[in-house]
Amino acid sequence: MAFFTRRKEKIKVEEIKVEEIKVATISIISSHDNGSGAGPLCVKGYFLVHEVKGKYYEIFSNKQIEKASDTHNDRFMYLNFDTPYIEKLEPLTDYLRNPKKKVIDLVLLFDFILEMNVLERLGVFDERED
Repeated sequence: MAFFTRRKEKIKVEEIKVEEIKVATISIISSHDNGSGAGPLCVKGYFLVHEVKGKYYEIFSNKQIEKASDTHNDRFMYLNFDTPYIEKLEPLTDYLRNPKKKVIDLVLLFDFILEMNVLERLGVFDERED
């Protein structure tokens, strides 16, 4: 049954400095209309971001994520549909069991943020905790 065996490949483990990463609570106003008449759906989630020259970039895609406070213009807030906006930033160390940890595996970060988003969609996080 040799065709069921997998070749063991060396996986390059990429580590990242913990102090550079922040957990961003994001919101997205969806353009999808579910037909309920309640208007657009606001989706909440979490991204891992790093800061470069005052701008925040998601660590896996390196795409820029705007802060909601940056969208103000003459006391009005302009938000686009289906675009994530940062509502709150917290250091990653607030979520670690060992806050003195200096580097962390990128795979572990992916698992962490995936679990955070799944728990959010399941309604585990109470709004009072925000």
